[in-house]
This record gives sequence, structure tokens and C-alpha cells, in this order.
Amino acid sequence: MLPPLFPALAASLLTLSLLTTIHAAPTLVYGLMDQEPPVGRVNSPFSFNLFPGSFNSTSDITYTTSALPAWLSWNSASLAFTGTPSSSDIGNELITLTATDSTGSISSDFTLIVTNYTVPGVHSSFTTQIANPPLRVFASASTLPGDTGVSVPPYWSFSLGFAGDTFRLSNTEPTNGDLFVMAHERGAVGLPGWLNFDNETMTFNGSAPGSGSFTIVVTGTDFWGYTGAQTSFVIAVGQGEPIEQARGRNFTAVETIARGKVDYEIPLEDILVNGTAATAGQVAFEVHQTDFPWLDVSG
Repeated sequence: MLPPLFPALAASLLTLSLLTTIHAAPTLVYGLMDQEPPVGRVNSPFSFNLFPGSFNSTSDITYTTSALPAWLSWNSASLAFTGTPSSSDIGNELITLTATDSTGSISSDFTLIVTNYTVPGVHSSFTTQIANPPLRVFASASTLPGDTGVSVPPYWSFSLGFAGDTFRLSNTEPTNGDLFVMAHERGAVGLPGWLNFDNETMTFNGSAPGSGSFTIVVTGTDFWGYTGAQTSFVIAVGQGEPIEQARGRNFTAVETIARGKVDYEIPLEDILVNGTAATAGQVAFEVHQTDFPWLDVSG
């Protein structure tokens, strides 16, 4: 038979175990390099603002850094590195940030780059391209009001092709001659799992989720993995676009006889999506197979 105090002892051990689990050391949610730090530019203000949830803990966190160059400051309240480098600061330096709570600590670091190279620029913003159809190619997506982005029906596959010269190197020397392009969702690391980006063709491909609005930020930079010039657009996922018949016209009634052939092309110019003639990628047609099992739809 167990001693009378055993249940109380077991309960105490269980409570201690739970407390140990709850009060764990801080965890790293977003690594510093994953947040695409900016490049320090000579005589230009530098500001690296970390995501608010970069470190996570169930108790208060204090922050410490490795030795910083004289021009660089760390603000724990705003989670930001700031300062203005000079020409004497050109070079690379590893910066480590450590988060500590009552039970332990965890660190993350980034390589600080200071250069006199001029930052690349935006040659053609996404707003400009979205407003000008010859500059981009969209499939299964329509433009949002104000040309701020695109709307995609839920669960549809879509493609967004933008201009290869969205970014360009600065005309002001010196530059290092490199231009890299990266994309991420604003406020997050990388892109949502349903969206892919080809930085060689400047094309986004994806299969939309059920709903949501996502701001996609694309960076043109002269140092891979670092922030540079940026332009952004919105992908809004909804219940499809308002579709209506154009000019009050009706589609032609199709009649056939037994063993006759049906070959009818639906005039897309008679369908309006947001007041504009539809394209093939915006409209899908279905046939009620129970009524017409022999009829096929293609295109």
C-alpha cells in the first residue's frame, strides 16, 4: 500500500514539472538575418527595426548586444538598431543580440555591412505596372481599385508577371554592379506557402487560399539577403469579381439535333468583370453533366 503522503507528493512533482515547462527560456521566432537587415550607407541614416515578436517568452525579456561600433545604437524599447556611419566605418561586422528572461537566454546575429555604394532604385513601381497592362501579364487575377494590387478568387491558381526592369542600379557611382531581387510578405519572413516567386522572370505563381489580404514586398538590392529599394502590391482573395452581362445582350441560344455537332464560342467581350471586358483567365464555365453528359467545355 502507498504511503498516505504519496498523492500529495505526486501532485507537487506534477506542478513543478508544469512550472518548468511554462517558464522556459526565450525562443527565437524570427532570426535577425531572416528579417533582411538594411545595408549601412556612408553618411545616410541607418535603421534596422526588428519584428515585435522576434523573441518570445512567458516572462519579461531583457536585451543585450555584442560590442557595437561607435556610430550604432540599440534601443530595447523599440527593438531597433540606429545610427549614421561614416567612410571610416566601411566594412563588415558581426552583431549579436541576446534575449534573456528569468530562466535563460537565446541569441541571434546578423552581419552589418557598411558601404559607400549607392543603393539601387525602383524603375517601375507595381502601381505603375498594374495600371498599364502592356507592362505586366496577369492570369486569373484582376486589378484592384487604385491599382494597388490584384484580386484573385479563392482556391484559384493564378500567375502575376511583372517587368524585368522593375528595379535598376543607381546612375550615381560608385555601385558594385550587382542587382538581386527578393520577395516577402510584409511583417513576415518569406512568402506564404501558397505563393512562389521566380526572381529571374519576375513572376509570382500560386494557388489562392480561401480568403485574406496579403501585402507582398519586393526588394531590389546590391547585397543578397539585405533590404534595398522596395515596391509592394496587395493580393486580395475574395469571393470572385462582380460579373455582369455587357450592353444588355444575351448569349446566343444554341440548338442542335440528334447526331448534330455543337461548336459555340462564348463571346468574352459580352462579359464584364468590374466593368471591364473579361479575359479567358477570369471566367470559368461549367456544364450540368446530369442534363448534358455529352457536352464538353474547353478553353
